[in-house]
Amino acid sequence: MASFDSDNCDSASAIAECNKIVVHGLTITAPGNLPCCLAALIVGIYAGVKIYKNKAQTNVMYAITFVMVGIMMLDAGFNDCILASFPWTKEHLFFLIFDVSFTSSIGIAFLFDALIDAHIIKQSACSVISFVLCVASLFVAWTYAILHQKGGKAFEWLYFGCVGIGCGSWVVVQILLVIHRRSLKGTGWLLLGALVGGFGFLAVKEAKINMFLCKLLDCYLAGDFVWFLATPIAIYFIYRYVLEVQPKTQAQFVNQYNAPFFQNPYQRGQYATINYLEMGNH
Repeated sequence: MASFDSDNCDSASAIAECNKIVVHGLTITAPGNLPCCLAALIVGIYAGVKIYKNKAQTNVMYAITFVMVGIMMLDAGFNDCILASFPWTKEHLFFLIFDVSFTSSIGIAFLFDALIDAHIIKQSACSVISFVLCVASLFVAWTYAILHQKGGKAFEWLYFGCVGIGCGSWVVVQILLVIHRRSLKGTGWLLLGALVGGFGFLAVKEAKINMFLCKLLDCYLAGDFVWFLATPIAIYFIYRYVLEVQPKTQAQFVNQYNAPFFQNPYQRGQYATINYLEMGNH
């Protein structure tokens, strides 16, 4: 293990160079990230399966989102921590593109979750296919950016842009829904997830926070580690929130979010029809 020196915290490249250990001749980059990746895999798969079995009106897209987080973190652990120490090969390129494309795709997945929750689109085969096409487009965009050495701009727009806009939009929609429902049910989980995820995002994006954490703690516990650690924690909090507030029936789905800015004409008619049917059943 490299000895810690505050000079190792002067830049992102210096932090990255310090953040390595050697185990039986194998150099492991960012070793603290590996248990975080394993935790994210377990939480993501567990949450995805539980949400899908919940049979709620928004279960499929949320299940996809959580499982994708687990798979992405597994690949990130292998690509960023293990593979990074080996000589560059074509296999590196595949895992790198898979890692960054999946991360961007998760941001888009949360955007789709928000759009479904807000009644802007419906959970259907069409919405899932649209999401898959978005994911495919991101893979193409990342492949082009990496092959043509445009990684810097790609990280700003495709990585931080997709994650920031997608996840940020989801948080905004959930806050609007909490206000509309006039219920604090699940709000604690939502706030915890947003705060943890937001801090992790800023820790890896903002160089000053990254360097501050390095000087305060260690180069092994700087922004990159905080981002990886925040992921499984935030995903668990979000899973608990979604599990609490997901409507189980179509009637609950429409009634719970019956507000003008969450409806289109089709849904307003559907809401009236459901109310009529419910009144006839009582």
